[in-house]
Amino acid sequence: MKIQYKVLCTLLLVLAGEQTPEAQKPALRLTRAEIKVPMAEAGEAGLQTVLILPSTPGKHPLVLMTHGSDYSKGKNQQMGPGMMQPQAIWFARRGWVVAIVTRRAYGASGAQMDQPHYGCDESAFAPIADQNAHDLEAAYDTVKNLPQVGGWHSMFFSGSCANKGLVPEFHNLGAATHVPTLWLYAKNDSLFGPKYVAQMHEAFTSAGGEAELPVIGKSGNDGHYMFSESVEVWAPLVEDFLAKHGLPWQDLDPEYGGKIIKLPDNYPGDIKDAFAKWQKMGPNKAFALGPNWEWAYSIGRKTLKIAKDEALDRCRNPKCEIIAYEGQ
Repeated sequence: MKIQYKVLCTLLLVLAGEQTPEAQKPALRLTRAEIKVPMAEAGEAGLQTVLILPSTPGKHPLVLMTHGSDYSKGKNQQMGPGMMQPQAIWFARRGWVVAIVTRRAYGASGAQMDQPHYGCDESAFAPIADQNAHDLEAAYDTVKNLPQVGGWHSMFFSGSCANKGLVPEFHNLGAATHVPTLWLYAKNDSLFGPKYVAQMHEAFTSAGGEAELPVIGKSGNDGHYMFSESVEVWAPLVEDFLAKHGLPWQDLDPEYGGKIIKLPDNYPGDIKDAFAKWQKMGPNKAFALGPNWEWAYSIGRKTLKIAKDEALDRCRNPKCEIIAYEGQ
């Protein structure tokens, strides 16, 4: 993985002092591997899946992690697994094997995407949910045979744009779910209102499902992006949930954390905050800056070029430049 930072036209290099071999040895080593999950519906391309594997010996429980959906078909096809890589690393640091699954027709995974997968046709929610579950089952059938995996504890992250159609579906899910679940929701979510989430939770639990819904107020500028942007909000809640159910929760590498590069003092505060946040997000990613302090970034795209193009397009000034980027 290569990361390069360029502030305007000046190359910014960060040099570390020499370390002894012992000092360089990490407490925990994580391995990243990319595989194609075979599935007939996904064709020759299969399902693009990234594995994050901890170096600790023995068998590890498994997290299956997947993405949401954009309103735009084109944006969905530009999606990459790097979007969720920092969150996957969080779990791997606690002794979990993580599989980031790009579902069929998204990103580099095979198959064609039809309108219901990025529209708001509520009648399509049930078949879409079945198809998504089929994709995750295909990934599980492949990953469960890894020598590092022992046990299946699935965590599914996704989103929708419905305003009422999910309530009966969550009643069905509650009736079919026989394990404890944790729901993470911030009240400033721009797509899901608190009353609607309460209705889904009531539908799920009234059908027999077990679901914790902790109270979370505001998370960033939009709570819909809490999982990707606000680890400090959800991490303690997830740790408590895992510990309560006897699952690995303690950080095996508490010293983990890359150096955050700071922009010069004369840069506006919103740009410095956004740049610090951007550095914690997953590849492929790019940060663009304009001559009048316009800025924008893109993260988790299928390729680094897509991320750069998207950041420049969002920057609202043709004179914007890419000042930082990170590929896989």
